[in-house]
Amino acid sequence: MNNITLRGELSVFAARVIMQCLSSDIVTRQWIENSDIDDSNSYLCVLVLRMIMIVCVMKLNGEFPKNALAQMLDKRNITSHLPKEFYKALKSKKQRSQSSSVVSTIASAFKVIGDPLVLVMSTNNALQLACPNVFIVQLRSFSCKTDMMKTLFPQSTEASKDQPTSVDPHEATVVISRESSKKKKKAQKREKRSKEVANILPTSSIS
Repeated sequence: MNNITLRGELSVFAARVIMQCLSSDIVTRQWIENSDIDDSNSYLCVLVLRMIMIVCVMKLNGEFPKNALAQMLDKRNITSHLPKEFYKALKSKKQRSQSSSVVSTIASAFKVIGDPLVLVMSTNNALQLACPNVFIVQLRSFSCKTDMMKTLFPQSTEASKDQPTSVDPHEATVVISRESSKKKKKAQKREKRSKEVANILPTSSIS
């Protein structure tokens, strides 16, 4: 099994698990309580937030149906567990009207909860983002993995002074963006994965 196939299967699996958990907060809450987890209400809020964040990342990678996130954000049983500012940022019409609107909107929402969005590019074709909330890393600008890690996770105050932006290793959401001459072929594979995910989404749960 190659990496592309594995990634596609993982995307479908992740989407299925997320939709099962979000389709009924009653069932999910019961599962949490049966797991003997203290403070089930707080845990449910954290779980829903993380799942919506995963959906956002999958959307940026083209692995989730275009309208699925918007439909989720219209469901009260989902949004009631999200931080208000995070929810407002994702629903912001002003953010959606900007260039690179999807990236801008998601990055702004992640910033609100203190989880910066890191976009890793494998080529020198940087995205033209009118958004200061995205930390872009060009892989080819680093000679080795160590240099990149020092940039992302400065180990001291002195090291961070030389960096325009620092990222907490425990609070960074990383999106890998791969571009190549086979872009069209990869886009087709992403579209296929998106359709596979769409086929498992229960319409009644997000409509």
